[in-house]
Amino acid sequence: MNDIGYAVYQQGGYVAAVCHGPAALLNIRDNNGNLIIDGKQVAGFSNAEEEAAGLTGVAPYLLQDELVKSGADEQPVASVRMMIDISRAN
Repeated sequence: MNDIGYAVYQQGGYVAAVCHGPAALLNIRDNNGNLIIDGKQVAGFSNAEEEAAGLTGVAPYLLQDELVKSGADEQPVASVRMMIDISRAN
C-alpha cells in the first residue's frame, strides 16, 4: 500500500483519505526517507472526535497526535465536518 501511495504521489497524483484514513499516510516515505505528509496540510479524525466517540482509550493511538508527530500541518476541523485540502508534491 505504501509503495502504491508513493508511486501516485511521486507522479504528481493525489493521495487522499477520509476520517481515520490518513493513518495510512503515516508510513509513506519518499526516496530520501522523508514522510510525504511532513509539512503538508492534512486533516483527519481529531482528538476531540475520538473523545466524543468514546474511542480515546480504545484506539491504539490518536490520529491527530500521530499526524503532528509525523510533521504534518494538521488542520483542525469542527467535529464531523467535511474538509478538503490539497497539498502538492514539491
